[in-house]
Amino acid sequence: MTNKLRCLHWDEGCLKSLPSKFCVEQLVEISMPRSKLKQLWNGVQNLVNLKTIDLRESQDLIEIPNLFTARKLERVAHLSKKSQLQCVPTFC
Repeated sequence: MTNKLRCLHWDEGCLKSLPSKFCVEQLVEISMPRSKLKQLWNGVQNLVNLKTIDLRESQDLIEIPNLFTARKLERVAHLSKKSQLQCVPTFC
């Protein structure tokens, strides 16, 4: 994936995590509803441009990363009653 990617839309994605070298610095939107993600990534990413994260119905999701660098974040959508989510993100 390119480091210049601004929008990531992938319904029903099959990855358990985004690649470790995946750079999200230019991303404005992550939309991966109904994905097989367990977590987005490991560690802290520079989320300076991120405004939206949509992980609706991602039932395998265990962890949402720390979001303290996402100063422009407007919306996080994670609505799944069957989720295994254990770690709630930090916004500040």
